[in-house]
Amino acid sequence: MLSSLWTRVLGPNAAALRKYEKNRHLLSSVRQRTVANKHLLMDHRGKLLTLKVNLETLRRKLVSPLVRRNDSVSFGLLGASGGSSGGGDGEYMGRGVGSSAQGSVELVVEGQIKGLEGAYEYLKGVRERQKAKLMEMVYGAGSRKTGGGNGFLDGLSGGGGVGSGAGPGAGVGAGSGEV
Repeated sequence: MLSSLWTRVLGPNAAALRKYEKNRHLLSSVRQRTVANKHLLMDHRGKLLTLKVNLETLRRKLVSPLVRRNDSVSFGLLGASGGSSGGGDGEYMGRGVGSSAQGSVELVVEGQIKGLEGAYEYLKGVRERQKAKLMEMVYGAGSRKTGGGNGFLDGLSGGGGVGSGAGPGAGVGAGSGEV
């Protein structure tokens, strides 16, 4: 009796019911995979955050000695400069413990900035010398091989051409014994 009732309720829709059952099964497996992937993503996120913290700690450990490396300043408290040259913490002694440490850091940072400025000037000079060598190689090499001695670049480089400012007697016929 139950089977006949079931057949009468479903009737021709039995195929549609099987389709819905199959879809329900697929959706349940999709949900299981989604939940599993969510947990996997959460684990990866946790690992990435841990890695981020570790990298930040390593960065601080790397940068800290670079900032403190200036030998003229120590980080002593209460104005105990500990062999600092050039005043060190002495000018900050009357301001308190926090100001002394802050002043030391400021001096270190100023020293670092001066060092960077010096490096900038040095690299600028190196670049200018390299540029001059390149220009001499590109433009100056051809005028040396001609042997004329009257070229514009020879006059600039002190090659002894006319009007080069090489001194009295420089120019055409100089040093040949003619008067």
